[in-house]
Amino acid sequence: MGAFSSSMGVLFKKGSLDVKTKELISVAIGIYNRCKYCIVGHSYKALKAGASPEEIMEAAMVAVAFGGGPSMAYSVTLLRKSLEEFKSDFS
Repeated sequence: MGAFSSSMGVLFKKGSLDVKTKELISVAIGIYNRCKYCIVGHSYKALKAGASPEEIMEAAMVAVAFGGGPSMAYSVTLLRKSLEEFKSDFS
Protein backbone atom coordinates (compact mmCIF):
# COMPACT_ATOMS: atom_id res chain seq x y z
CA MET A 1 0.00 0.00 0.00
CA GLY A 2 2.86 2.37 0.79
CA ALA A 3 4.38 1.92 -2.67
CA PHE A 4 1.03 2.65 -4.31
CA SER A 5 0.52 5.80 -2.24
CA SER A 6 4.04 6.91 -3.01
CA SER A 7 3.59 6.46 -6.77
CA MET A 8 0.27 8.35 -6.65
CA GLY A 9 2.01 11.29 -5.00
CA VAL A 10 4.57 11.41 -7.79
CA LEU A 11 1.92 11.11 -10.50
CA PHE A 12 -0.08 14.05 -9.22
CA LYS A 13 2.81 16.52 -9.15
CA LYS A 14 3.25 19.02 -11.97
CA GLY A 15 4.94 17.44 -14.97
CA SER A 16 4.16 17.69 -18.67
CA LEU A 17 0.54 18.03 -17.53
CA ASP A 18 -0.33 20.47 -14.79
CA VAL A 19 -2.07 19.29 -11.61
CA LYS A 20 -5.42 20.80 -12.64
CA THR A 21 -5.45 18.79 -15.88
CA LYS A 22 -4.50 15.60 -14.05
CA GLU A 23 -7.34 16.13 -11.55
CA LEU A 24 -9.85 16.80 -14.35
CA ILE A 25 -8.79 13.54 -16.00
CA SER A 26 -9.19 11.80 -12.65
CA VAL A 27 -12.71 13.19 -12.19
CA ALA A 28 -13.65 11.87 -15.64
CA ILE A 29 -12.19 8.44 -14.89
CA GLY A 30 -14.02 8.38 -11.56
CA ILE A 31 -17.30 9.19 -13.34
CA TYR A 32 -16.67 6.51 -15.95
CA ASN A 33 -15.84 3.92 -13.26
CA ARG A 34 -18.65 5.14 -10.98
CA CYS A 35 -16.23 5.39 -8.05
CA LYS A 36 -17.85 7.60 -5.40
CA TYR A 37 -14.63 8.18 -3.46
CA CYS A 38 -12.77 9.10 -6.67
CA ILE A 39 -15.47 11.52 -7.82
CA VAL A 40 -15.68 13.37 -4.52
CA GLY A 41 -11.95 13.38 -3.79
CA HIS A 42 -10.77 14.39 -7.24
CA SER A 43 -13.46 17.02 -7.76
CA TYR A 44 -12.28 18.68 -4.53
CA LYS A 45 -8.64 18.41 -5.61
CA ALA A 46 -9.52 19.80 -9.05
CA LEU A 47 -11.14 22.85 -7.44
CA LYS A 48 -8.09 23.23 -5.21
CA ALA A 49 -5.87 23.10 -8.31
CA GLY A 50 -7.84 25.96 -9.89
CA ALA A 51 -10.49 24.20 -11.97
CA SER A 52 -13.89 25.82 -12.19
CA PRO A 53 -17.08 23.84 -11.52
CA GLU A 54 -17.85 24.26 -15.23
CA GLU A 55 -14.53 22.69 -16.25
CA ILE A 56 -15.16 19.79 -13.88
CA MET A 57 -18.65 19.19 -15.28
CA GLU A 58 -17.30 19.37 -18.84
CA ALA A 59 -14.66 16.74 -18.02
CA ALA A 60 -17.40 14.59 -16.51
CA MET A 61 -19.52 14.92 -19.65
CA VAL A 62 -16.63 13.55 -21.73
CA ALA A 63 -16.74 10.46 -19.49
CA VAL A 64 -20.51 10.26 -19.93
CA ALA A 65 -19.99 10.04 -23.70
CA PHE A 66 -18.18 6.75 -23.09
CA GLY A 67 -19.95 5.51 -19.96
CA GLY A 68 -23.55 6.20 -20.93
CA GLY A 69 -26.50 6.39 -18.57
CA PRO A 70 -24.84 5.08 -15.41
CA SER A 71 -22.04 7.64 -15.72
CA MET A 72 -24.61 10.36 -16.37
CA ALA A 73 -26.43 9.43 -13.16
CA TYR A 74 -23.26 9.94 -11.13
CA SER A 75 -22.56 13.26 -12.86
CA VAL A 76 -26.00 14.65 -12.25
CA THR A 77 -26.29 13.50 -8.66
CA LEU A 78 -23.05 12.92 -6.76
CA LEU A 79 -20.78 15.29 -8.69
CA ARG A 80 -23.23 18.20 -8.72
CA LYS A 81 -23.97 17.73 -5.02
CA SER A 82 -20.24 17.59 -4.23
CA LEU A 83 -19.51 20.75 -6.20
CA GLU A 84 -22.33 22.55 -4.42
CA GLU A 85 -21.04 21.46 -1.02
CA PHE A 86 -17.46 22.48 -1.86
CA LYS A 87 -18.50 25.93 -3.12
CA SER A 88 -17.98 27.59 0.28
CA ASP A 89 -14.40 26.26 0.48
CA PHE A 90 -13.46 28.03 -2.76
CA SER A 91 -15.47 31.28 -2.68
